[in-house]
Amino acid sequence: MDEHPTPDLRTAVLKGAAWSVALRWAMRLLGLVSTVILARLLAPADFGLVAMAMLVVAFVEAWLSFGVALALIQNQAATREHYDTAWTLRIIQSVVVAAAIAAGAPFAADYFDEPRVTLVLWVLCPAIVVGGFANIGTVAFRKELQFHKEFRLQVTGKVLGFVVTVGAALWLRSYWALVIGTAASYAVACALSYALHPYRPRFSLARIRELWSYSQWMLVRSIGHFAEMRADEVIVGGLGSTRQMGLYTISAEIARLPGSEIAAPLNQALVPGFAKIQDEAGRLAAAYLNVLGTVAAVTVPSAVGLALVAQELVPVLLGAQWVDAAVLLVFLALCNAVSTGQSLSVSLFLGIGRPGVAAACSWVSAVLLVGIALPLVGTHGVEGVAIGRLAAAVVLMIFVFAAVTRVSAVTTRGLAARLWRPMAASAVMAVAVIAVPHLGGAALVVLIAKVLVGVVTYCAASLLAWRVAGYPDGAERFFLGQVRRVLGRPGGGR
Repeated sequence: MDEHPTPDLRTAVLKGAAWSVALRWAMRLLGLVSTVILARLLAPADFGLVAMAMLVVAFVEAWLSFGVALALIQNQAATREHYDTAWTLRIIQSVVVAAAIAAGAPFAADYFDEPRVTLVLWVLCPAIVVGGFANIGTVAFRKELQFHKEFRLQVTGKVLGFVVTVGAALWLRSYWALVIGTAASYAVACALSYALHPYRPRFSLARIRELWSYSQWMLVRSIGHFAEMRADEVIVGGLGSTRQMGLYTISAEIARLPGSEIAAPLNQALVPGFAKIQDEAGRLAAAYLNVLGTVAAVTVPSAVGLALVAQELVPVLLGAQWVDAAVLLVFLALCNAVSTGQSLSVSLFLGIGRPGVAAACSWVSAVLLVGIALPLVGTHGVEGVAIGRLAAAVVLMIFVFAAVTRVSAVTTRGLAARLWRPMAASAVMAVAVIAVPHLGGAALVVLIAKVLVGVVTYCAASLLAWRVAGYPDGAERFFLGQVRRVLGRPGGGR
């Protein structure tokens, strides 16, 4: 049996993945620029206050998330009735979410010991309802791997939201700028979805049973995913300090950069890609391992490198009032280095129609995070939460890879063969970067020196490990091929 995707599918997935990565990078670049600008206009406490409010929004949405978009993507025979039913369910969800948030806002303010949270949530409720009316037809962009259209939709919305938020910050110089920007983003996303896709949905619940057979697991996963991704913020928010909340959330956002900007956009292309070959075990395993190895070769050293330069990066990027975020960034960045394969594995589970396994991974992660982080809060405060997330990620990695080997033809040996080289090369890089002398230089100078040493050391160590392994197919061959192509030389390997 051929263990590689057909050329047409490979080309479609690679093009989709390339557009998806470009989309994510463009979105993150805009987000990073926005964060850097806003961090110098607003205080950490402003970010913390809005983060508390958005945590409540995410919590309520998790309990009412039906995952209808993924259900449509996974169903290769979805009809107009399926799309219309999904759109109707989204509207119902948005109305119920807004009502629940409005009712629960005073209780959330009590938990966070921050009365301003109530009004912020009430202001966001109408925007949430508007967002629920977004055109469901845009799901076809991802389903058909037309990510150039998804790129236009998302980037245009992000640019408009960026302009509104920064403009409001320059005018108000308060947390209301973030609130206004968030509300505007819901409205802009809805308007653009109709401008960029011709589909016009109608109210219908004709296919609710079919959608629910898949979406019930997505609901379970959504709740678990919230607990997995946001339980640490819930714990930090409970400490009652908007400043600490702001420091933690911005640190977490920066820490996610290396992994999320590669793995997350790839997932949008991988779910439909895996779905198309879900009945061919050999090809599925080969595709998963190829992507895992390539992603790990980039995200592991990037995340480790981010942790190594945290002390210099934070004051240079955000300013002096954010220096306390550096120690949090170290642990959170290492956490994302460990989590490289988790999101890719979830894409595999969803693509082959095993949402229950994806849900189980989220719940295991959440239980581990809460069980480890809570005891550390009493002794280490907010730093204990970051340490707990790192420890939970290490344990979860073992669980997720075990699940992958059970539901697919991927083997433990195959996983080890793809991961040991980037891990070993990153360790060598860490030793070299730690050895860089400070010599009393400015933070920017030290940062540049560490980055240069890290890049050179990792590339050299990675190529050495590849040679020791016998020049197998993998990320090294792929990247050398790209370099040779840029230089105009034939060949892509040894």
